[in-house]
Amino acid sequence: MPITETAELNKRLTFFVEVPGKGPHNNPVKKRENKYSCFCALKKKFIKDLATDIGTKFEDTTTFVIRENQKEVPENDWKIAFKNKGIEQFYDIVTINPDVDDECFMVIIAKKVK
Repeated sequence: MPITETAELNKRLTFFVEVPGKGPHNNPVKKRENKYSCFCALKKKFIKDLATDIGTKFEDTTTFVIRENQKEVPENDWKIAFKNKGIEQFYDIVTINPDVDDECFMVIIAKKVK
């Protein structure tokens, strides 16, 4: 599914990092620090893609497409929060593919945190 128009970016995701913090009993916890939110599209996977991903680092991954020009360039150690059907899900970024030719859309492959 190639993205050709920004109107196809109709879902919202939030990039965040986990920073050390203190819990209510002064115990160490990880706190979420949001970087920014942006609109995205999800790239559909075909059955053959799902079959070839089994046993690789791309198993159980989702492909997000965002605009290239954002407030900040996402980094591999950032995480993604994405609401799907009202349920917030979290993802670790596996790889970031910038659009070096047209500088229109960036593709981010992320693995769902279990």
